[in-house]
Amino acid sequence: MKKLITITLAMCLALGAGNVYGQQTGKQKKVNNQKELKVQKSEGEKVMEKEMERAQKGEKKMEKQRDKAQDSEKVMEKEMEKAQDSEKVMEKEMEKAQNSEKVMEKEMEKAQKDEKDMEKQRDKAIEGQNDPQGNAYGRDKGGLEGKEFGQARAADAKAMKRARAKRERAHKRAMIKKGR
Repeated sequence: MKKLITITLAMCLALGAGNVYGQQTGKQKKVNNQKELKVQKSEGEKVMEKEMERAQKGEKKMEKQRDKAQDSEKVMEKEMEKAQDSEKVMEKEMEKAQNSEKVMEKEMEKAQKDEKDMEKQRDKAIEGQNDPQGNAYGRDKGGLEGKEFGQARAADAKAMKRARAKRERAHKRAMIKKGR
């Protein structure tokens, strides 16, 4: 009988253990199912997160492109301002060049006038040099004599020298301007 009891006990234990084991596996199945649902949810969430990240990256790219466009617009505006400033500078330079041309023309006219005066004075001097007697003997002195005549003659010579130098400077400037 003892054997019978031990066998029945052993069987009860085995059956009880089997039920407990079966219950544990059922619980494990539920836990595994829940984990699978979580994994499925997390995979769906991961896909959504990836899509959100892509969308955010796209937005960031758009913002960068907008910023670049704004920066390029600013650069273009600055370039336009520089171009306008350079145009103004060029206009001023043209005005200066025109003014200097006018000054040069006036100097040339003055030099030509001085040259004509010099020619007249040379002609007068040549007329007076035809006299074989010497320096100022027999010349028309214009009512001057002695010291007064000498000083007037020296002043005329200095004026002729200045006019010649001025004419040469104007000629050089004209040649430089023409690029010769």
